[in-house]
Amino acid sequence: INRKHQIQYIESSRGCPFKCSYCLASLEKRVRYFNRDFVKQEIIFLMSQGAKTFKFLDRTFNLRKDYALDIFEFIIKHHQNGCVFQFEITGELLDEDIIKYLNEQAPKGLIRFEIGIQSTNENTNRLVDRIQNFEKLRRNILLIQAGGKIDLHLDLIAGLPREDFTSFTKTFNDVFSLRPQELQLGFLKMLRGTKLRDEATLYKYKYHHHAPYEIIENADLSKEDVYLIHLAEDILEKYYNSHRFDQTLKYLIDTYYSHNNFLFFLEFGQFYQKYYPNLNHQPQDLCLRLIEFIRYKGFNEDIMISLIKYDYLHKTKIKPKIFYKPLISQEERHTLYHHFITTYPTYNLDNLYRYALSDKLLIHPLTYEEGIYYLIKLYLPHDKSCFIIKL
Repeated sequence: INRKHQIQYIESSRGCPFKCSYCLASLEKRVRYFNRDFVKQEIIFLMSQGAKTFKFLDRTFNLRKDYALDIFEFIIKHHQNGCVFQFEITGELLDEDIIKYLNEQAPKGLIRFEIGIQSTNENTNRLVDRIQNFEKLRRNILLIQAGGKIDLHLDLIAGLPREDFTSFTKTFNDVFSLRPQELQLGFLKMLRGTKLRDEATLYKYKYHHHAPYEIIENADLSKEDVYLIHLAEDILEKYYNSHRFDQTLKYLIDTYYSHNNFLFFLEFGQFYQKYYPNLNHQPQDLCLRLIEFIRYKGFNEDIMISLIKYDYLHKTKIKPKIFYKPLISQEERHTLYHHFITTYPTYNLDNLYRYALSDKLLIHPLTYEEGIYYLIKLYLPHDKSCFIIKL
């Protein structure tokens, strides 16, 4: 069996020590651990079958420091190239010694942490029997990010008790400010058997009575509020979690939405739903719709299009469909290419004219310094490099 393109799910423990009232794991009485050597043998066997992606199903993988550290050490020592291991952890329980060890020893991209923050509203967390020290959690996340080795996937839940639209906006901004690799915005599910479902009338929950039992509204979050958050979530997935617009979004949000990051996703979500409902979204379409939104808002269109062009070309592996009118003239391209092959003599003009796209930018897409720059994106069979040149 070739498991290269399959996700391998592994349990090294079962159960959860916490009692979050919306979660079925809260019904577990204790945490049970599988034999560590057996777990390691499973990993070795699966890697021998070509497996590359492993997801641990443990509810709180780092509950026991010794257990977690032993597995981390084993993975770092025995992993094969291209392997990725994902763990669900409780961020504020993560020991700084483990963070230091991983930052120093783990290859970049080998380990991925999923951290369920859910809400930063302390009253909401108390009402769902959730204990969280967000300041400590935030410090640990910043330490992890400083190491540059571990990808972070952070989770939020919209619709928890006593978290109205204003409070949820603050929760989103608190967590988005950490700029994780992925931010998943989920909606509360009123699962059968959970304490919160038993308390549904207390908070005036209305929810779908078929799986997955997602909320419709509650006493603090109206149906319209839930709808608006769904619109924001759609943009979050299309534009942020997809990583198609990393440089564009960073500049756009820091420049125009620094006071309220959530407002960008909300406003663009409303705009998108109004003008492009139920339409396909190929990469070039996403670019054009973002440009239309930028134009609608009156932002600096020339600067923003330069960043969108960079993100679009930088991410593509084959020559894409061009959605924009190039700014570069034939004379400028001729000068640029001659300058380029002088600087990089391993390339030649035939490479560039046959296998490259180029254009003029009005801002450096990495430093955000305004000025005249040139972008060259190569589409050679074995070279997809992207260059930013200043003549």
